[in-house]
Amino acid sequence: MTRRPTDPPAEAPVTRAPPPEAPSGPPTETYFPPESPWLRGLWMLFFALLFGVAQSILGLAALVQFLWLVIRREKNPQIAAFGEGLARWLHDAARFLAGASDDKPFPFRPLGG
Repeated sequence: MTRRPTDPPAEAPVTRAPPPEAPSGPPTETYFPPESPWLRGLWMLFFALLFGVAQSILGLAALVQFLWLVIRREKNPQIAAFGEGLARWLHDAARFLAGASDDKPFPFRPLGG
């Protein structure tokens, strides 16, 4: 079949809108390059030493809590709260040392946060 000049076009051309442009202005996320493995190794050494000190302090707190329990027949709530906070720090430090987290523990982030 031949097309006559008076016939409408068989298919209208498809017009597409241009893609939206990226918003201008400062980026919403800041890129921080990954930390050097050697720098992380130094942090790991630092926190491993602190981990050992914290374990000793926790052992001493447990001994004092036991003596308090024997003498007073009740737990000391301040020692219990201290032990809980120290256990939380040990947890955070262990996660950093094991590589399960890149977040350094206190004092680089809030204690217990």
